[in-house]
Amino acid sequence: MSKRNILIVIAIALIVAFFQIISKPKYPRIFPKIVAEYKSNTQLMDDIGGYRTYEYYYKKSELKGDTLNFKIKLIWSKSNLLCTGLAIKNNRGEWQVLSQVERIGEEF
Repeated sequence: MSKRNILIVIAIALIVAFFQIISKPKYPRIFPKIVAEYKSNTQLMDDIGGYRTYEYYYKKSELKGDTLNFKIKLIWSKSNLLCTGLAIKNNRGEWQVLSQVERIGEEF
């Protein structure tokens, strides 16, 4: 193989790797949607203060199945909110929340 062919193969491999990385999220896309819903709740914002950040927990092995147990911890200025839930995959392979329960407290 000539150097030119080797460079073409390497370039193609890099492009394919790049698109694989950007096309697959490292977490289910439903998490930012859930967080946005909480952030848009003005009553909640007044009760537990301004939003800072969030953390999420789930088992990666469950991503291969059709159900996903998850926890999302939203960190606010006055307190924290823990959302525990169950999501299912729809026929398009997207996660939808089936149920969720919220608790407010300082430590979780």
